[in-house]
Amino acid sequence: MKKAAAIGGLLCLCIFCTGMAFPSEAVQTGSEENPEIVLTYELSPEESPKQIIQKYFDRDEYRFSLRDIHKEAVTNTVSKMVSEAILIENQEKSLEENLKLLDGSKEYDQDGFTGILTLVPSSVKTEAAGYETRSYTVSDTKTYLDLPYNDPGLLPTSVTKNGLTLVISDVTWKGEGGTGANGSLIPTSYTATVNYSGTGSSRYATGYVTTAEYSGVVSKTEVQKNRYTVTYEGKILESEEVKDLKNILPLWLLGVTAVVVLGTGAAFFF
Repeated sequence: MKKAAAIGGLLCLCIFCTGMAFPSEAVQTGSEENPEIVLTYELSPEESPKQIIQKYFDRDEYRFSLRDIHKEAVTNTVSKMVSEAILIENQEKSLEENLKLLDGSKEYDQDGFTGILTLVPSSVKTEAAGYETRSYTVSDTKTYLDLPYNDPGLLPTSVTKNGLTLVISDVTWKGEGGTGANGSLIPTSYTATVNYSGTGSSRYATGYVTTAEYSGVVSKTEVQKNRYTVTYEGKILESEEVKDLKNILPLWLLGVTAVVVLGTGAAFFF
């Protein structure tokens, strides 16, 4: 019961001194000659520690002065799985070559979450970025022997090469053997050299795009509250200071007594 009363009085003293925050723990240590009071407060990250700081206060025949304040952050870590896609523009169609352009891992830093993401090999794909069409000329030459006349009608009008149809673009005739009246040379057969040509077109990729996915576990550490440990060290007051203190003591003693009674009753109940 005496211990409960002492703690209740000490807590009342804390409220009296700071006027605001209520400590989560109050402990008196040290010797009779050099007593110490250690107060522990737990504040939200938004609350200022100014409300718990008192430069000094008087208790009994001692004056307690602020010695130091220790701050400790109470944190909570949250983790989650994330995936992130990247895109690389290049000129290679080979998936094997494009894999060489990708790093095995990458850093993640978004919305307070940090971590390392790892490449998912099965997610890597390479596709054409776009297409264009180009034209080209295809030609072929055919020789036809032993034709009775130098008549283009005897020649095939078209041929096929590489799946493309070519048409006649030029013909060269050459007569072979024979004599005619008045000593003129009359060919008995003809050889035709025929040039065929045509225009083809092809569709080609203007470039390639490689996409890949990285995934991994990332985490974020948040400060839930700040724990402040405030230590006061006491010194015996001079005789005149004690006399003055005794004169003003009854003004706040009623408040201390009330809290002590409440604290004692609560301790007895629990």
